[in-house]
Amino acid sequence: MRRFASVVFILLLAAACTKPSRGYSGDTEGAFMESCTVTQGQPARVCKCTYDEITRQMSFDRYVEIDKQLQKEPDAVPDELLRIVSDCASRVNSSSSSSSSSSSSSSGSSTSSSSSSSSTSSSSPN
Repeated sequence: MRRFASVVFILLLAAACTKPSRGYSGDTEGAFMESCTVTQGQPARVCKCTYDEITRQMSFDRYVEIDKQLQKEPDAVPDELLRIVSDCASRVNSSSSSSSSSSSSSSGSSTSSSSSSSSTSSSSPN
């Protein structure tokens, strides 16, 4: 998780440095997503969630402030950013896990229902 957080901060730097802006823009998002998915090879869903949460929870001025801080001290990752990255990675991982476990549990449920019906019939006194 810490590695992914470091990657995100590099992406913040790349996105913030693309061109001066007065706020988040399509250019900022495009640079962030390209750096995150192409350059760093992170899953697009995690990158999109991270960017969306950054823009929702953080003012652009704060984003720029963090960028400047990370240029000086790359390991000084603010807790607010760590939380965003962690939450997004957890959400994406849990939605991936629940998708695969729901398909395996639906195939497992037919097996368990047939085994429970055979155990019921074998335990009947007839």
